[in-house]
Amino acid sequence: MFVLSLDSLPPHERFEVWRQHIRRTALDFQMEPLSGERTSGRVAVQTIGELGITKLEGSPVARYRRGRAEIARSPVPHYVVHFHLAGSGFIRLREQELVIGQGDAFVVDPLHQIEMAFPGSRALITRIPKEWLAPRVARPDPLHGVLVRHDEPLARLLTSYFVNGFETAEELTADARALFVQHSVELLAQALAESRTRAPLRSIALREALFVRACRLIRLQYGDPDLAPKTLAQALGISTRLLQRIFAEHDKTVMAHVWEERVNRSAKLLADPQAAHRSVTEIAFACGFSDLTHFGRVFAARLGVTATQWRRRAG
Repeated sequence: MFVLSLDSLPPHERFEVWRQHIRRTALDFQMEPLSGERTSGRVAVQTIGELGITKLEGSPVARYRRGRAEIARSPVPHYVVHFHLAGSGFIRLREQELVIGQGDAFVVDPLHQIEMAFPGSRALITRIPKEWLAPRVARPDPLHGVLVRHDEPLARLLTSYFVNGFETAEELTADARALFVQHSVELLAQALAESRTRAPLRSIALREALFVRACRLIRLQYGDPDLAPKTLAQALGISTRLLQRIFAEHDKTVMAHVWEERVNRSAKLLADPQAAHRSVTEIAFACGFSDLTHFGRVFAARLGVTATQWRRRAG
């Protein structure tokens, strides 16, 4: 294993050494350090059979751009796969910008333009020959920028497989290394195929319509104690992940909206003279709560008083 620590170098040499190393082990980029940010970090390179894996830890904070000049200068016949282990950042393609979080993975085709930035992150990077993936994916051309999110089960399996391979590479036999390479490519191809079938909807109008429909379903089904993101997503005909992202665009989670609806409904019933004969417990269960302690905590957090105090004030 090759290991390079920038902390062992004079500060004025660190960024240039990092730049040259990235060009050799990953891709030729325009690299610009972000003003005032640190230039420390560690890189380790491990070879498993025909596969090279680079681990970056606390890399210099920089913006990476690959434009026409870099593409013309280094037209390489492979994909670069980035596994994001910690921190956050973004990748900007020609038509869109994607936020990258911990556990996400994405593919870069060196023949396409891209811009990236990952402040203070940790990652694994590997290069996969295009000829390895082409027979395993239905449409190999649009792989550039395909994102595999960490909340997809196969994504977690894929990332952990590469991490474990990197950490145990020196203990593997030659046959085990060959199997690791074969299985890595197959897992990657499957993860990419599944991710593309779940590609997020781009239409803002459609996403807003889905949000309105989801809120309406919550208003209709708030009394069902089994109401959850998965059941809502199934009713809408979309993935749970997409539903959660749509709600995140409105600065809330699906379940937070469900609790909000349940608390509002229970507050109305508690204040309604016609429901005076119903106990607090009965109202809580009728509004979808299955645990009285949880109901009391959520109710007080939202309205600032207990359910009993709310009823007393309303009376």
